[in-house]
Amino acid sequence: MMDGDCPPLACGQWRTWQEVQWSEVPDASRLQVWAYAGQPSYQPGEIVGIHTSTNADEIEITIVHDGATPRVLARLGPQQGAWIDTPADAPSAGCGWPANFALTIGDDWPSGGYLVCARAVRGSEEVSQDAFFAVRASPERRSPLALILSTYTWNAYNDWGGASSYTALRDRFPRAFSPVLSLQRPWSRGQVRCPVGAPRFGSVINPPIGWAVRHEWTEWAFANGYAHWSASAGWARYDGLMARWLESEGIAFDVVTQWDLDRDSQILDGYTCVITSGHDEYWSAGGRASLATHLARGGHHARFGGNIMWQVRADDRTQTTECYKFAADEDPSRNGPVEQRTGAFEGLAINRPPVTEFGGNATRGMYAGWGGASIRGSRGFTIFRPRHWAFQGLDAYYGEVIGSGSNLVSYEVDGVDYTMVNGLPYPTGSDGTPDSLEILALTPTVAFEEDHGNPGSMFDPLESDLAGIAVLRYGSDTPEHRDRCRYGAGMITSMSYPAGSGMVFCAGTTEWPASLASGDLACSIITHNVLQRFMGGN
Repeated sequence: MMDGDCPPLACGQWRTWQEVQWSEVPDASRLQVWAYAGQPSYQPGEIVGIHTSTNADEIEITIVHDGATPRVLARLGPQQGAWIDTPADAPSAGCGWPANFALTIGDDWPSGGYLVCARAVRGSEEVSQDAFFAVRASPERRSPLALILSTYTWNAYNDWGGASSYTALRDRFPRAFSPVLSLQRPWSRGQVRCPVGAPRFGSVINPPIGWAVRHEWTEWAFANGYAHWSASAGWARYDGLMARWLESEGIAFDVVTQWDLDRDSQILDGYTCVITSGHDEYWSAGGRASLATHLARGGHHARFGGNIMWQVRADDRTQTTECYKFAADEDPSRNGPVEQRTGAFEGLAINRPPVTEFGGNATRGMYAGWGGASIRGSRGFTIFRPRHWAFQGLDAYYGEVIGSGSNLVSYEVDGVDYTMVNGLPYPTGSDGTPDSLEILALTPTVAFEEDHGNPGSMFDPLESDLAGIAVLRYGSDTPEHRDRCRYGAGMITSMSYPAGSGMVFCAGTTEWPASLASGDLACSIITHNVLQRFMGGN
């Protein structure tokens, strides 16, 4: 950011494990400021409500369009600060704070992502925190291309208030996670904005023999006052990178959020192509139905992301998402209509593999290039079909590896069940993969972290994930079923939509936007090829 835009990232002096672990819980005993927008997205002409709570004397808000060149579009305040108590159930029911600031979206505001930079001052001290909202395009001013922001995945990893789909306040929730999560609360620190150079999954490159497994992004977060899961999802490290790359390449696009798909089933009408990107793990049945309708009528889906895994139950009115994940048997709607159930798309209770709309399945890919998960893999995709149109201009060879220099295949990936015939990969179809799907490139992946017993290792062996995948795919956790789920492959695929004339291209890794942002030439060429083809070019 340029001077005069958002205030410098200020996280206080949190250094101890105990303090940092719970830094996303409001605490009036120390200087804090928190903010959230009243909705995930708005159109020009609509009024944005910004809900704040601070124990500072004074608070001001800066609104920044976070594009290739960030621009300040509004400043609000300063005004007197007010501390608003937070309900104990805020993670699931929302904060319920009043909208202390309001502004009207200008007619000339471009569709995109907007930072809400809150700065609060008390004497010589100051603190800042970032909120976010998206601006949709007016129906009469739409681009042919839409970027769908994965806000339901952001919500799943948002542990503000102490609970997420991965953590829970131990004295407030009966299980290790919160099934119900609200969008009416601040984003955890680091999801909206983070320092340049902050570690990502996959930051360790080719560690030496005997390496002690570490999770460097978590250690960095704890040491610097950022949220535990802030490297896992959000605008800062995923969707925002994709948006800025598109803008920097002169590619016109609009943004919509997953909340918009549930609120307006026709919101994708008129778009020629939609993009999903980064860490895109959680979808509602309604949102997926909107995507299916888009593909059936001839629209296209360019997926530059990975880990399509969970069906959530979304309530657009209360702005909540609900997912029982591996504990799907506890879902009150487990015996209701499939569209109302929560859990894995590939699980026996839902049994609607996402590959038909997304070009891959999460449990056939899973993890690579971080912690003890395939840490010394190639970190790139090995090309098997170099003559495919997506590789035009790449001068690609059979067996060539792309993206290894930018850690393209790390964190989480999508794939399909496949077999090798005469040196080429083919889908078996056993996991719901359509006959039209073609595997263009792949790399081996795992569904667990290996324990080599090296001294000093700090890791989660993810045996619970492997056990859960065995149950959801085969009905029971047995050694045989675990072995059938243990290994997979991340993939680049291309296919025709089975129920219409649309096309799906899947570059199935969460790290595609980061590789684009790093200047990876192969990723750039492929992305341009896909968008040109899907937007009506040759």
